[in-house]
Amino acid sequence: MAPLFRDWLAERYPDRAARVMNRVRETHGGRDYDPAWHKRLRGEGPHAALIARRFAVAARRNGLEAPLPALRCDLFRPPGRPTAQLSLFDPPD
Repeated sequence: MAPLFRDWLAERYPDRAARVMNRVRETHGGRDYDPAWHKRLRGEGPHAALIARRFAVAARRNGLEAPLPALRCDLFRPPGRPTAQLSLFDPPD
């Protein structure tokens, strides 16, 4: 996590900056930031699990848990020749 966020947090919310940073560290294994793929945006531990459960409940309550429709690859058509504007980028003959 960049010092920019910590500085902003301390300036805007000095009364809770330490508490917020403690929660961030708690979900990232004691560090301000976890660069590991799929962990940096989710976090781990009891607090991250609590947030995930609350999100799931809110999504269900608001009808956002329905599965997405299957992708239809039959609707894809390869693009044709570029238009005049895009042809500016074609290599010269």
